[in-house]
Amino acid sequence: MADAQAPGGMTARRNSNPSSSSPGKPAGSVHVTYGRSQATITEVVFGHFPNEAEESLFQLYIRDQKLKIIPAFAFTCVIYLVAQIILELMVPATLSERLAPMIVLFGLIAFLVATLVVLNIKKDKSYQWTSVCIMAMWFVITTAILFSAGTKRSAKSSTGVVGWLQLQFFISFVVLPWRLRVVIAISCLAAVAHSLEGGLLWVLNNDESSTHSNNDMLARQVAANSLLFLGAILLGVLVFLFSDRKQRRSFVESKKSHTISFQLQKEYREQERLLLSVLPKHIADEMIHDLGSDATGGQFRKIYMSRHENVSILFADIVGFTAISSSVTAAELVKILNQLFASFDDLAHKYHQQRIKILGDCYYCVCGALDLRKDHGVLSIHMGMSMVDAIRAVRERTHKDVNMRVGIHTGPVLGGVLGQRQWQYDVLGKEVTCANHMESGGVPGRVHISETTKALLNGEFELEPGNGFARDDYLKLANMQTYLIKSIIKPYPLGTLDEHLDENRKTGQENDERISLNSEEECNVSQNQHLREALLDRKRSTEAMKLMNYYTTWFHDKEAEARYRARSERFSGASMGALCVVLLLVVCAKFAVLPRTLVAILTFLVAELILATMAYISSIYMLQKVRIQGSPRTPLLVRPGTPTFKL
Repeated sequence: MADAQAPGGMTARRNSNPSSSSPGKPAGSVHVTYGRSQATITEVVFGHFPNEAEESLFQLYIRDQKLKIIPAFAFTCVIYLVAQIILELMVPATLSERLAPMIVLFGLIAFLVATLVVLNIKKDKSYQWTSVCIMAMWFVITTAILFSAGTKRSAKSSTGVVGWLQLQFFISFVVLPWRLRVVIAISCLAAVAHSLEGGLLWVLNNDESSTHSNNDMLARQVAANSLLFLGAILLGVLVFLFSDRKQRRSFVESKKSHTISFQLQKEYREQERLLLSVLPKHIADEMIHDLGSDATGGQFRKIYMSRHENVSILFADIVGFTAISSSVTAAELVKILNQLFASFDDLAHKYHQQRIKILGDCYYCVCGALDLRKDHGVLSIHMGMSMVDAIRAVRERTHKDVNMRVGIHTGPVLGGVLGQRQWQYDVLGKEVTCANHMESGGVPGRVHISETTKALLNGEFELEPGNGFARDDYLKLANMQTYLIKSIIKPYPLGTLDEHLDENRKTGQENDERISLNSEEECNVSQNQHLREALLDRKRSTEAMKLMNYYTTWFHDKEAEARYRARSERFSGASMGALCVVLLLVVCAKFAVLPRTLVAILTFLVAELILATMAYISSIYMLQKVRIQGSPRTPLLVRPGTPTFKL
């Protein structure tokens, strides 16, 4: 049993095993499901996504698509105005009486068209204003068409404006960004208004002595007009439904494409975030750029290593870690260390430190290597003082005598990536070893700094002799003068470059960083918004139009044009069948007011036969294609015992 996802949320299931077919159903039957429940005739015809959020997004999508062709509606309004002006000029006797109404009508249409142009240029996101403007334009033009029936040029009847109303109805279905039921309602109201107007004009232009034949002519004329209006509305509904089906398929394909693109971007951001958690950004960017190139292959691989002349190195060790590990369970110990090192990472972000690694209970970071700052020594000391304060929470929680011993040294180092498969950023050099001994030769609960680090200070801290040589042989052999931080004179951010940053801006940057750390949640929340923006992006439509000729709509790529022309029209059978109905309505309207001649009847029968034959052939072709390919794209209502489609 094979399943296939169809546009519009439909799922096709094709039974490829003849032996497993149900009785009464041939092998290879196709079932199309739409959601969980079986749909009604209305849902089959009008179409609706089972997910309300998806349907709402589709309505926004189709509305945006139709707003792009609103200029076509404005163009028809201008054509009507030009035609009316020409007709009025042909009858100079009524020109003086009709001049003022024509000027008012022209002014209203010009104002509404200008408003639409301004809204389109500004890309105003307020759909309500655009909709009001379109509704006003439709009402003005329809009213003008109806009232033009009462002029002296057409005072006897309202038949002269039937053609204009038919065009107005059809364009309303094709162009206006409204729901189908709305367009049907306003078109029917306009048709009823025209019929009432025709009857009123007939009464006003005929006296009480009118014969029965004249009254019968009025009824036949109204019936003929109604049939013509029904044909125009039927054509509009047909085009609307076919267009809706195609747009739903296009929407599903576009949404699927954007969803895949969004997932790829999400995975890329996750991979980048994971990479940045172990490598500095500039090295990660360089390595990503070199992946797959000659720089990463061959016998000699590229080494990502650089020298940093002036860097402050911090080592911090938990004193009394053995006492903690013996008093709590392993799970509790891991939890305590995780919370402690997480707080250290937050402090590292605050004080612009780059964490290198965690060595058991030792925390190792540098400042000034990746982000060149002259205040790296001051920031490292603030980092160490904050770490000493942070360990107090652990001491209070475990009731054990635990503390932090911090050592800081400043000097040149080599920084780069070690390893070819399991990458790790590290800093190397004699100064790193010296910083490690500064920590081991320090005092619990104090920050121990070297002479080179002290040279970077400018009165931010009160110092006292550290006598590190008395506690560490390496410092003694190196004859290093060391110091202990006694107190803070200039609290952070005084004495650092952060002192000149705007507080609000800094807070915003910190918030942005927190958001980036929670990118997975942010991606899940913004996926629908991303899809909506991508589907409604007008720049994408503009780029797509560059692939085809603006006037002929042919693709510039001949192969793409050939593939497009080779596609079969799925609705050709339904189109031909609808044309048969429309032709029948037109002929009935003709026979209602004109003589029924043998030539006219034969012509009608031949035309109906040709259209019916074409509709039958097209329908059979599509049914055979559905049987063979199992295409779920065109759900049909068929008799029991044949391939069934469920919505």
